[in-house]
Amino acid sequence: MSDRLDIRLRPIQQDSITDKENHFALKKSVAILKNYDRDNKEELNEWLWKDAFKNRNRICYVIEKMPGTVYCGECAVQNISDEIPEIEIELMKECQGKGIGYLAIIDMLNKLLSDYGKEDYCVKIEPDNYASRFLFEKLGGKPAGVSKDDTISAERVELFTERSMYLLDRDLEETAKKFGVESKTLLTHFLVYKININDINENYDEMHSPINHRERIDWPRNLTKEKYKETLLEFIDELKQIKGTITKEELLAKINEMEKKWAKRVDDLCERIASQ
Repeated sequence: MSDRLDIRLRPIQQDSITDKENHFALKKSVAILKNYDRDNKEELNEWLWKDAFKNRNRICYVIEKMPGTVYCGECAVQNISDEIPEIEIELMKECQGKGIGYLAIIDMLNKLLSDYGKEDYCVKIEPDNYASRFLFEKLGGKPAGVSKDDTISAERVELFTERSMYLLDRDLEETAKKFGVESKTLLTHFLVYKININDINENYDEMHSPINHRERIDWPRNLTKEKYKETLLEFIDELKQIKGTITKEELLAKINEMEKKWAKRVDDLCERIASQ
């Protein structure tokens, strides 16, 4: 096709100011909260940025559209040394629904096949993230069970499930059958897809069929929003617990512990709420 997208991947650089600024612009773009903003929290940003590079087995690429080197987002794999590494992808809102994620994943997996000989991968997706489900099904992803979502603490799973049963619509009921689990299990678990690079269809013309998928892409993320609320409720409960702190040292230690724990958990949650 003459209008085929030209996508380029390059490794993200920890010492690049541009990569760092783009990374946090991406977090704002995909966040569930419209006022999600860390511009005035440089210390926290710095900690999160360094933390992203601690796992040396994580390989992350910047996605750019050519010509003009337009920043589109990031894609990555967790633990490349594992038998089945896990895929991640996030796109800027304005870059979603245009086939960019599809081509970026294909490009990344081809690079990893060449460099590491990896053919098999998995991806974990929120049950109500229809855009991501559609993307990875289009890439040939096959249902491979479910995985517990650590957003919901083990102690709160039963209560959260009881409160969220109203979210189980017809689609989630059918999805549960497809993945071989009880429907209520989807409230606290991710869907797991397995992908083999040899099963990917790289036919660009077929991928860009004239069918309008916008209704699926804009589907409300109510389950994910409820998980966000549950995370905040748990955070409030922990704040209540520190009221009984006796000494200043104990209080500061608890605050520091909570800051690191919750900054990462909320950041991870906001990532998953993206509708790439």
